[in-house]
Amino acid sequence: MGTHSVEVDAYMENVDNEAHREALAQLRVMIHEIQPDIAEKFEYKMPVFDYNGQICGMSSRKNYISLYCKPEIVDRHRDALGKLNVGKGCIRFRKLSDLPLDTVRTIIAESCE
Repeated sequence: MGTHSVEVDAYMENVDNEAHREALAQLRVMIHEIQPDIAEKFEYKMPVFDYNGQICGMSSRKNYISLYCKPEIVDRHRDALGKLNVGKGCIRFRKLSDLPLDTVRTIIAESCE
Protein backbone atom coordinates (compact mmCIF):
# COMPACT_ATOMS: atom_id res chain seq x y z
CA MET A 1 0.00 0.00 0.00
CA GLY A 2 1.27 3.51 -0.80
CA THR A 3 2.32 5.92 1.88
CA HIS A 4 0.66 9.11 3.01
CA SER A 5 2.73 12.01 4.28
CA VAL A 6 2.06 14.05 7.41
CA GLU A 7 3.52 17.08 5.60
CA VAL A 8 1.11 16.58 2.69
CA ASP A 9 -1.77 16.27 5.16
CA ALA A 10 -0.74 19.58 6.74
CA TYR A 11 -0.42 21.27 3.34
CA MET A 12 -3.89 20.10 2.33
CA GLU A 13 -5.44 21.28 5.59
CA ASN A 14 -3.89 24.72 5.18
CA VAL A 15 -5.10 25.46 1.64
CA ASP A 16 -7.23 28.58 2.16
CA ASN A 17 -9.48 28.19 -0.86
CA GLU A 18 -12.06 25.50 -0.02
CA ALA A 19 -12.69 24.61 -3.68
CA HIS A 20 -8.93 24.18 -4.22
CA ARG A 21 -8.63 22.08 -1.06
CA GLU A 22 -11.44 19.78 -2.24
CA ALA A 23 -10.00 19.50 -5.76
CA LEU A 24 -6.55 18.63 -4.41
CA ALA A 25 -8.08 16.04 -2.07
CA GLN A 26 -9.93 14.41 -4.98
CA LEU A 27 -6.78 14.39 -7.12
CA ARG A 28 -4.86 12.83 -4.22
CA VAL A 29 -7.40 10.01 -3.94
CA MET A 30 -7.38 9.48 -7.71
CA ILE A 31 -3.57 9.25 -7.79
CA HIS A 32 -3.62 6.60 -5.04
CA GLU A 33 -6.35 4.68 -6.92
CA ILE A 34 -4.28 4.68 -10.11
CA GLN A 35 -1.14 3.48 -8.33
CA PRO A 36 -1.82 2.04 -4.86
CA ASP A 37 1.92 1.72 -4.14
CA ILE A 38 2.66 5.40 -4.73
CA ALA A 39 4.47 7.35 -2.01
CA GLU A 40 3.82 10.94 -1.03
CA LYS A 41 6.50 13.47 -0.23
CA PHE A 42 6.55 17.17 0.40
CA GLU A 43 9.08 18.79 -1.94
CA TYR A 44 9.27 22.09 -3.78
CA LYS A 45 6.71 23.45 -1.26
CA MET A 46 4.00 21.09 -2.57
CA PRO A 47 2.76 17.49 -2.44
CA VAL A 48 4.75 15.24 -4.75
CA PHE A 49 3.94 11.64 -5.65
CA ASP A 50 6.69 9.11 -6.26
CA TYR A 51 6.61 5.65 -7.81
CA ASN A 52 10.03 4.57 -9.11
CA GLY A 53 10.70 8.28 -9.59
CA GLN A 54 8.62 11.41 -9.41
CA ILE A 55 5.20 10.97 -11.04
CA CYS A 56 3.50 14.28 -10.35
CA GLY A 57 3.08 17.19 -7.98
CA MET A 58 0.22 19.55 -7.27
CA SER A 59 -0.23 22.94 -5.69
CA SER A 60 -2.82 25.57 -4.96
CA ARG A 61 -2.05 29.04 -6.26
CA LYS A 62 -4.02 32.22 -5.71
CA ASN A 63 -6.15 31.95 -8.87
CA TYR A 64 -5.66 28.36 -10.03
CA ILE A 65 -4.46 24.86 -9.22
CA SER A 66 -1.35 23.43 -10.83
CA LEU A 67 -0.78 19.78 -11.62
CA TYR A 68 2.80 19.02 -12.60
CA CYS A 69 3.40 15.86 -14.63
CA LYS A 70 6.11 14.51 -16.90
CA PRO A 71 6.42 17.02 -19.78
CA GLU A 72 6.68 14.43 -22.55
CA ILE A 73 3.49 12.70 -21.40
CA VAL A 74 1.57 15.96 -20.95
CA ASP A 75 2.67 16.96 -24.45
CA ARG A 76 1.29 13.70 -25.90
CA HIS A 77 -2.13 14.54 -24.42
CA ARG A 78 -2.10 18.30 -24.95
CA ASP A 79 -5.02 18.24 -27.43
CA ALA A 80 -7.21 16.28 -24.99
CA LEU A 81 -6.59 18.94 -22.33
CA GLY A 82 -8.58 21.37 -24.46
CA LYS A 83 -8.46 25.04 -23.58
CA LEU A 84 -6.68 24.60 -20.25
CA ASN A 85 -3.53 26.61 -19.65
CA VAL A 86 -0.84 23.98 -20.26
CA GLY A 87 2.85 24.69 -19.94
CA LYS A 88 5.82 22.35 -20.10
CA GLY A 89 4.52 19.62 -17.81
CA CYS A 90 2.17 21.96 -15.92
CA ILE A 91 -1.61 21.82 -16.22
CA ARG A 92 -3.38 24.84 -14.70
CA PHE A 93 -7.08 24.89 -13.91
CA ARG A 94 -9.48 26.91 -11.75
CA LYS A 95 -11.88 24.15 -10.69
CA LEU A 96 -11.92 20.39 -10.89
CA SER A 97 -14.85 20.38 -13.31
CA ASP A 98 -12.58 22.16 -15.85
CA LEU A 99 -10.18 19.22 -15.79
CA PRO A 100 -10.74 16.27 -18.17
CA LEU A 101 -10.28 13.63 -15.48
CA ASP A 102 -10.06 10.70 -17.93
CA THR A 103 -7.12 12.40 -19.63
CA VAL A 104 -5.45 13.16 -16.30
CA ARG A 105 -5.93 9.52 -15.25
CA THR A 106 -4.22 8.44 -18.47
CA ILE A 107 -1.33 10.89 -17.96
CA ILE A 108 -0.73 9.69 -14.41
CA ALA A 109 -1.08 6.00 -15.34
CA GLU A 110 1.42 6.40 -18.19
CA SER A 111 3.79 8.21 -15.83
CA CYS A 112 3.72 5.20 -13.50
CA GLU A 113 4.75 2.74 -16.23
